[in-house]
Amino acid sequence: MNDVQQLISEGSIEEAMDVLTKFVLNSVDDNERLNELIMIKFRWNRNESFYERAAIDRESYDIGVNRIVRDLLIFSQEIFSSFPQKQSDTFAEIKNSSVNNSTYQSRIFLSYNRASDKSEVIADKIYQDLKLNGYNVWRGERASDRKNISTFLSNIDKSDLLVLILNEDYFYSEEAMSEFSEIAQYADFERSRFTGRILPIVLDEINLRDPELLDRSKRHWKDAYYTTNSRESRRIYRNLDQILHWIANIYERIPKTDLQPIKERIEEQLRAA
Repeated sequence: MNDVQQLISEGSIEEAMDVLTKFVLNSVDDNERLNELIMIKFRWNRNESFYERAAIDRESYDIGVNRIVRDLLIFSQEIFSSFPQKQSDTFAEIKNSSVNNSTYQSRIFLSYNRASDKSEVIADKIYQDLKLNGYNVWRGERASDRKNISTFLSNIDKSDLLVLILNEDYFYSEEAMSEFSEIAQYADFERSRFTGRILPIVLDEINLRDPELLDRSKRHWKDAYYTTNSRESRRIYRNLDQILHWIANIYERIPKTDLQPIKERIEEQLRAA
């Protein structure tokens, strides 16, 4: 049994995926393999998110987990059989780095629509690249991460940078808008508070001052307000004007979405904050 298989057998699926990601980035250097792994991680996050929101039942959730674990085991066997001599070194390095967090330079929060394939791929690339460069990066991957609002806001307050990965679907995502709504309300919708620590990264050609975008968002959340029992949907609808206005006030258009310019922009923003 290789190290990743051991992690999977212990139920540490996310740690196993982190080991595989770092191994692929450092030892394999194969974009197709990296994208394959990113899609496995996306399926895992989506399955967890759907179950947390009661969009799927327990049986469907378990079927999804079993399929993902199967694909992850096959992936790890194929990767490590090609580079057996590098597996132990990579695993030991990751275990050591996960224990000693005092070396991290800055704390960065990623907010994005986890139901969007494009956002998930970009977010995962940013996450892995920044982690490899010593940054302490975190993201609310499940709705349960925000059950304790005071803890979530305390972590936000301690973050050096809040990165928003935006496309139009972001404004229709309950999880993404809930995250940003909490941040905006915590700052009392003031432009001065957190403005220097918020970095929007735009994936699509959207203009946050476009009245049509505002109208579409309003219609979406109005429908959600009247057709669901979600407390979050009702809260977002009530505060939507203020939320979108606040985002627009701190909005900067960034046309490129490849990793290097994004990483450079993040580091530039950290220096300026």
